[in-house]
This record gives sequence, structure tokens and C-alpha cells, in this order.
Amino acid sequence: MAVPVLTPFWWLLDRRPARGASYRHRATIRIQEALRTCADAYSQESGLRSSHLREVDRALREAQDAILRVHRYAGTIRRRSARRSAARNHAALVVGALQAELLQIDVEPDAALPRLGAKLAMIGERCAEGRIGALLPEDALAGVTPVSAARTALRESLHVALVILTAMAAAVGASAMLPHAGVSDDMRPWLIMGSAVLAAILVGGWHRVGRILELVPGK
Repeated sequence: MAVPVLTPFWWLLDRRPARGASYRHRATIRIQEALRTCADAYSQESGLRSSHLREVDRALREAQDAILRVHRYAGTIRRRSARRSAARNHAALVVGALQAELLQIDVEPDAALPRLGAKLAMIGERCAEGRIGALLPEDALAGVTPVSAARTALRESLHVALVILTAMAAAVGASAMLPHAGVSDDMRPWLIMGSAVLAAILVGGWHRVGRILELVPGK
């Protein structure tokens, strides 16, 4: 019984995202979302910002992950091109600059949020223009410590793997329990899928599950 349940999840692991416009401009979209959260947080009074600042953390993390992969999303650089390494190194510096600005929010939020927003706006504009090797000017990157792209990719890969494994375990458990619960055959596939998605959201959060669900056919 487990094989039919697991098959869709193995298919998801092997499937590549569609190379449509939303894929090519994913970094720009994520940056725009992060910029919006910065504006929302800045518009609140200092004592009412807690939930908004948590949203800044979440949105900026997604934007940073997308920036580190912008050379893939753009689809303009061949895998073995020397431009690829240069773009990756530049992206690591850009994310380092954003990270440094983020850390200042707890020191001087009224100054750090506008600075972070200004950097995001510039990065988003240049990303949309295809200038992935100049997302920020050189003077904005002076003295910046680049993030480890490999470490970031490994961390995110482990998170996604945990989400998928949790969904698989929930699906297998539900498929084994539902026949004994008197659930009709028509309802079982929906409940199995619902159990898998719910378990994945509880472990990885909706934003991470949403990225996985984008791989489903028809999305």
C-alpha cells in the first residue's frame, strides 16, 4: 500500500520547475515581498512592530535565498560559464550586505528599516533589468562579509528534505489508519493528501511548502 502513496513524492523530487516568467523573475518577486514587509514594519509605532518584524525576517530570508539563486532563475548563464561564478560571488556579497543591515534593526530600527528597504528596492530594480552582476554598487559592498552560499543551500535543502519526509510519513500513516476508521474509498485520497500537506506545513511552514507545491502539475 505504501508504494502508490510514495510515488507522487518521488516524482516531485525529480521534477524541475517550469521555466516560465514567474520562475525567471522569482528573485524580483521575493525582493518585492520583502520590501513590502519593511514598509509595513516602518509604518507601525515602535511598540507595535513585533509581528511585523518577524515578517521582515521571514520575507528577507526568502529574498536572500532567491538572490543566491538569481543566476539560475535568470536562465542567461550556462552552467560552465565563468560568468556563473562571478554572479554567485556577487550575490553572496549582496546577501551579506542585507544581512548586516538586518542586524541593525534591533539597534536603530527607524534608521535600519529605510536603509534595508532602499537596498531591496535597488536590488529588485537591477534584478528586473537583468543586471545580476551589479545588484548593488561596489561602494555598498565595501567591507561586507559574503555569506556562505554553500551553507545556505545545504540548510535549505535539509529543510525541504525534512518537509518532504514528514509529508511522506504522514501520508503512509494516514493510508494505514483510514481503512480501519471506516472512511469511504472516495474520501481516502483527499484525507491522505490533506494529512501530508498539514504535516509538512507544521514542520516547514507554509512558505516552504508553497514552494514545493509550485512543482505540482498545473501550477
